[in-house]
This record gives sequence, C-alpha cells and structure tokens, in this order.
Amino acid sequence: MIMPKQDTDTIRALQGLDNSSSSTRLQAALAVGTAPDPQFIDKLIERCAIEPEFYVREMLTWAL
Repeated sequence: MIMPKQDTDTIRALQGLDNSSSSTRLQAALAVGTAPDPQFIDKLIERCAIEPEFYVREMLTWAL
C-alpha cells in the first residue's frame, strides 16, 4: 500500500521525536514546528516532560 507523502512525513517526524540521538530529536522537533498540526500537540507535550537535552526541550517548546 502506498501512503501519501504527508502521512509518511508525519510518521517519520513522530518517530524522530523518540529517537535515541538528540540531534535527530532536535531535527524532528524543528520539522514538526515548521509545519504545525494539532495532531502533534500531545506528542510534543509528552516529549517535553521527559527530554533530557536543553536544546531539544527548547525546540519542542518552540514547536508548541
């Protein structure tokens, strides 16, 4: 089954927020914030609560 590009990008961004690499999480937060969508809010808040890296938390806050 072929998924629309937007759905694929959404899945990749959400997976990126859970990645073990802080650089990947930072890039995912930037991507989510650049293309705001209400469906990301819960995941962004969830990640803010557990994010250990300051710069990633800052980007998550910006994305919100």
